Amino acid sequence: MLGLMPKLLHDFVETRADSATIAEVNALAGIPRERRYRIDAEYDESEFHVLLRAATNGAVAVINEVIAEAEEDERLEALSEVEEKPDHQPKPPLDLGRSVVAVDEESEGPAQP
Repeated sequence: MLGLMPKLLHDFVETRADSATIAEVNALAGIPRERRYRIDAEYDESEFHVLLRAATNGAVAVINEVIAEAEEDERLEALSEVEEKPDHQPKPPLDLGRSVVAVDEESEGPAQP
């Protein structure tokens, strides 16, 4: 296989990230970190498949990290909005051990049996 496809993949990764990311993708694929592909050279086709799989798996991992960070940012933002509201007072816990007393509306005191 000519090096066109791996070269295009490397170029794509480099334009989206940097050359350090290319080295990382190579390492994930089990390819020497410093390898750069040339369009006029021949390479084993299975090497490209491994390289593509490594790039795809790496991209999925990065996407998952970005999503997790965004979800955490949303949670923190929601918490800060609650903390910023001055009139927001947390409700006291319910005391289920107290007995309930009915109130007579006219006298504003406990109802008479």
